Formats: sequence, structure tokens, C-alpha cells
Amino acid sequence: MPRFLRIAHKWAVRCFGIEHVSNVGSRSLRTGEEAIELMQCGGVSRALAHQLVDSVYDRPIGSMCQEIGGVLLTTTVLCAALGLDPDQLLETELCRVLTR
Repeated sequence: MPRFLRIAHKWAVRCFGIEHVSNVGSRSLRTGEEAIELMQCGGVSRALAHQLVDSVYDRPIGSMCQEIGGVLLTTTVLCAALGLDPDQLLETELCRVLTR
């Protein structure tokens, strides 16, 4: 298991418990929450966000691995557009939450 993944997982288990951390529905919901907060920071309107949810749910369900890859790839491309290093952002956020 890569270093950041191991540290993040141990932190999450310590804070939330293994049952919550292992619950795919809960983890997916939290990922969605963070994505919505990112959309909000990026100036996406509430109305457009609601349209997006309807559009996604009108399509067939994808595969978990492909969708996670899509989230990671899309986030990496956004970082490139903003001139940001995604690995540095991950490290900074992990250090921030570890202080709590």
C-alpha cells in the first residue's frame, strides 16, 4: 500500500471507525460532497449542479474502478489547468487533517 494511502486510511479509521471507512456508500457520499464543494469554489451554480446530478442519474451505472479513475484523472487535469501539483495538494491536506 503506498505511503499516503496507508497514512490516510489509518487516520480515517482512527477518526471515524473501520465500519464507516469501509462503507462504500458513505465514502462515495463524502467524495460527492467534496466534489460539490469544488464545483461551488469553481463558480458552478446550484441550478447547474442539480442539472448535472439529474443527467448523471439518467445514464447507466458505471464501474467503480473506472469512475474512481475518472475522478482522479479529472482532478489531475483541473490541477494542471490551475498550475497546481496534485501530489502536493494531497500531502498538504493530509498534513492538515492529521493535526486535528
